[in-house]
Amino acid sequence: MSMLIPYKYMNLEHSVLSVASKILFNIKRYQVISFADLKERVSFSQAVVGDNDIFVAALNLLFLLELIEYTEKNDSFFFLGKEKI
Repeated sequence: MSMLIPYKYMNLEHSVLSVASKILFNIKRYQVISFADLKERVSFSQAVVGDNDIFVAALNLLFLLELIEYTEKNDSFFFLGKEKI
């Protein structure tokens, strides 16, 4: 994973925080969602998510904040955080 560096003319829709919010919205909406479905739904609304670095960094941020959990058994994510986020 390469280092993500912001720059002056960066489109904020393609930032880690923006992608993380779209990931969190989809996980909260479907309660349990597979990795493939999540990536498809987020990339459908974000053209830049084809860049795996941003998608993975956004997932890492949500894990560090303890908002999502991943189950390897069914390759899916579910929401852990508080409802008022």
